[in-house]
Amino acid sequence: MGPFGAVKSVLSNAFTFSGRASRSEYWWWGLIYFGVGISLGYADYRAFEARLALGQAPIRSLLDFNSLIFVILAFFPNLSVTVRRLHDTDRSGWWQLITMVPFIGGIWFLVLMVFPLSHGPNRFGPPPSNGRLNGMLEIDSRFDAASLNSGKTQIHPAKFQPAPAGSAQAQKNAFRAYLTLENPDQGPSEEAVAARKAEMRSYYESRVVNAAR
Repeated sequence: MGPFGAVKSVLSNAFTFSGRASRSEYWWWGLIYFGVGISLGYADYRAFEARLALGQAPIRSLLDFNSLIFVILAFFPNLSVTVRRLHDTDRSGWWQLITMVPFIGGIWFLVLMVFPLSHGPNRFGPPPSNGRLNGMLEIDSRFDAASLNSGKTQIHPAKFQPAPAGSAQAQKNAFRAYLTLENPDQGPSEEAVAARKAEMRSYYESRVVNAAR
């Protein structure tokens, strides 16, 4: 997820405290939030100095503190994305209270925020959505996304027919191959594993090796 997608996701889920948020969503939002906050704080400081130089009252109202207004407006989006990031590591949102522990609390919290996601569905729901992969699922009517979220995905080997390298079908086959190999509950046969590896090799050669030439 890029910076614009992260901001859009955080703001659209400002009051959503269920589900999960990826590391990229959390850290892109955090970086932008920090940058905007610092910029507004500097602007407030320069305005304060300018009013002093003109002999005016340096503070006329709370509206002069743009940075404070920004922090207040961003409170719930910040809280929400933090809770969902903790959910992504399979931890309760209450873990953010660890920052109240003197000295080590903040460091511990920072470590939690950089933890990788909990692979597959956890008690807080399925992994954070990925636009490209979701698109593959949507255009493949034979793929049961509900069974994927339940951890019991079953894909018939006959559906893994070879496809032209670089084609949309080859990309979908490679994605399904990854799911099959990574799903310990499915237990694919040796023939199915070989077919999946062939599809993945085809996708890699067409999209990585050939692109580098």
